[in-house]
This record gives sequence, structure tokens and C-alpha cells, in this order.
Amino acid sequence: MKKICVYLLSMFVSAMVFASGNETDIQLFNELFSSYNSGFYPGAVEYSNRLINEYPESAYAGAALVIQGECLVRLNEFDEAYMALSKAEKSDLDPEIRNHSKFWLGRLFDAKKEGSIEAVANILKNGGLAAIPTETVYGLGADATNAAAVKKIYVAKGRPSDNPLII
Repeated sequence: MKKICVYLLSMFVSAMVFASGNETDIQLFNELFSSYNSGFYPGAVEYSNRLINEYPESAYAGAALVIQGECLVRLNEFDEAYMALSKAEKSDLDPEIRNHSKFWLGRLFDAKKEGSIEAVANILKNGGLAAIPTETVYGLGADATNAAAVKKIYVAKGRPSDNPLII
């Protein structure tokens, strides 16, 4: 019951603030985070820009820059991503924000390698295997419609042929 009351009160306060037309940095960051979590990266970039421009001294500015940089990397907007991540790394005193900035700068440089995406696509089209970075580990990829390429994954991993792969 207490949680419901707190939730209703927060919704009421949010509605009152939105009705007044003044968004706070917390509200902008919540919208930014919602867009980011839903995978709507252009929206997250827009909310990040608004938060940084309207509240440059906000406690959320560093995190907004990192999220903006990550979203821009995912959208292949490398120059803008570099600017956001560099700014976040230099301006924030929080070591976690700096570490996330450095992580995404590393991912940015990896993604920016000349022709790397096209090279991997050609390898996969020709039946080869490719190591594909994810958030935590590298995955081993192949063309799932090519039986010979799929067999190469089983051989490379030493995986029994009766153990299915995730597509």
C-alpha cells in the first residue's frame, strides 16, 4: 500500500511539473533513460542534448553525455560520439562515468576501423566465421543459412552436433 501511495504521489508531482511546462533535469534524465532502455537511440540523443543544454551543471550531465556517446556509436555517428564521450571523460569527476566513457571510446575506435563492418559481412557471406563483440563477451558468428559455415562453428567450439546453436 505504501508503494502505491508513493507511486501515485510521484505521478501527481510529475503531472504538475509537466503541466507547468518546466521539465527538471531529473525528468529529462528519466526520459533519456527510458528512450535508451527501449532502444530508441535517436530519442535518447535528443533528450541528452536537451538536458546538457538546459542544465549544463546538472549532476546527470556526465551520465547523459556517456549515454549520448553510446547511442551515437550504435547509430554509427562516430564524430559526434567522439565529441560527447571525450567531453564526458574530461568533465566528470565520477570515476564510473570516466570508465564508461573510456569503454565506449574504445568501442568507437574499434567500430571506426576502415571497412571493418564490410569486411565482416564479406567473411560471413563467403561462409567464414567472425568474432563479434557484444556488451560482455565476443560471440562467434556465421551465416545461419549456410550449413558448411554452421558446421565450422561446431568444429571451432568443439561442440557436439546434437547441441543446438542460438540464432
